[in-house]
Amino acid sequence: MNNNNEKELFNENTNDLILSIINFLENQKQYITNPKADLSIKFSEDNIYTSKSCPFCGSASEYDMEYDSYYCPECNVWLEPICGSEDCMFCANRPERPLLK
Repeated sequence: MNNNNEKELFNENTNDLILSIINFLENQKQYITNPKADLSIKFSEDNIYTSKSCPFCGSASEYDMEYDSYYCPECNVWLEPICGSEDCMFCANRPERPLLK
């Protein structure tokens, strides 16, 4: 791999990571300004996921098994940032919006 390809790959990965961090921070900001939103994951007695609220609208989130991440179907946003690992089978190809697969 030549130096230009390595730089392009680095820049692309860096941009993706920055966008994920910005999205995560926007979610956190919304949570702080909307104290009624509940970001905690709740489990039943059988350790089965039961609910997680969107910090933007307070709606119940959904879990996407393909990308191992929660999202809000109403706002069409991921509620968790990507991990940033190039080897992650979940985050590597995750779309910017969950419902635009």
